[in-house]
Amino acid sequence: MTWFQTGLTQLERNLGKQRKYADFIDFYADLNEDEVGVYRMRYLSGKGEETMGLVSELKEEGRQEGIQQGVQQGIQQGIQQGVQQGIQQGLLEGIEALLEIKFGIPGLKLFPDIKKIPDTDHLRRIKEAIKVSREVQNVEKVIWH
Repeated sequence: MTWFQTGLTQLERNLGKQRKYADFIDFYADLNEDEVGVYRMRYLSGKGEETMGLVSELKEEGRQEGIQQGVQQGIQQGIQQGVQQGIQQGLLEGIEALLEIKFGIPGLKLFPDIKKIPDTDHLRRIKEAIKVSREVQNVEKVIWH
């Protein structure tokens, strides 16, 4: 709580107006040390109860905003992780089907190692290699590199 907000609580009882005035003063006032001293002498009389009410309300407002931001970030991260997992799962299912169709059992023997690859770009390269390769050894090269 800044010194001007203490004075503001003494001059204006309406908390909504106090917030608006405080925002305005905070943003636009560019007081020098002498002006600060004059302001303190005129408006700050040491009453703390109103100030503490405003402080409590502003803290609660800040806490609520923090919670809301945290929830929004959590939702966004959850969505991104879900999308990424869906892409990875789809690639793995496609790779498994391609390996079985194109190379049979020898191709499917590669799949346990492929399932361990978390990088979707690498999985896409493997999928493309399966599509264009005539021999399973060419796919193995892409898996290990």
